[in-house]
Amino acid sequence: MVDPTVLLLGTLVVFAATFLAGIVGFAYGLVALPLLLLVGVPLGDVVVINMVVALASRLSVVARRHADVNWGRARLLLVGSVPGILLGIVTRSHVDTDVIQLAAGIVTLAAVAAIAAGGRRPRSRESSPALVVVAGGLGGLLGVTTSLNGVPPALLLTGDRTSARTMVADLAVYFVLGNLLTLLTLSQSGQAPSDWVWSALLLWVPIGLLGSFLGVGLGPRMPYTLFRRLTLGVIVASGVASSVQAVLSLIG
Repeated sequence: MVDPTVLLLGTLVVFAATFLAGIVGFAYGLVALPLLLLVGVPLGDVVVINMVVALASRLSVVARRHADVNWGRARLLLVGSVPGILLGIVTRSHVDTDVIQLAAGIVTLAAVAAIAAGGRRPRSRESSPALVVVAGGLGGLLGVTTSLNGVPPALLLTGDRTSARTMVADLAVYFVLGNLLTLLTLSQSGQAPSDWVWSALLLWVPIGLLGSFLGVGLGPRMPYTLFRRLTLGVIVASGVASSVQAVLSLIG
């Protein structure tokens, strides 16, 4: 049975996270991970919840923004995610999750610093195919272990100064197919969530769809500079929160 307090607080978290994700294209897991953990949801359950909600909310984005997708780049991200997901399954079984979360937070902050340092570049660029595959692989690894699969691809696209519309569309394709593959892999590996999760998702998925719909409508209307600053700000806030949370767990 779902704890009513967890259900209510989780509903607020899912709505806020999907609304912000609709604006910037990727931030659902970044916002939902630390807040759902704070509410009292175990990490293994959080991973599945975030995968399902992000998958469902991004389906409508793919339908609405399919013309903006860079399909070549999206395919490379997905190709890279496959070995990343498999490595994540192994890592999840042998490495303390708090250590993974701390490492992810530190790497995220370092990457943001590198992108900000190069922020004066006036024109957009496109990363090499190899770098795109690596970003997809890191996303797959982080997705299985912490649900933060959007961070590496988002950092890549932000560093390339990709337009808001294309960034949202590419990441939507990555989330839909990558999350589906992650969920199937977790299921086959016997790492299923608690029974109550499926009952909670009956409420949280529709709430997530509403939040995403509202956010997606706002995102493309934002000036690029504001969009970029908001994106980096969200990543920094999440990197700090994840790192602090992991440190407290390790010393607690």
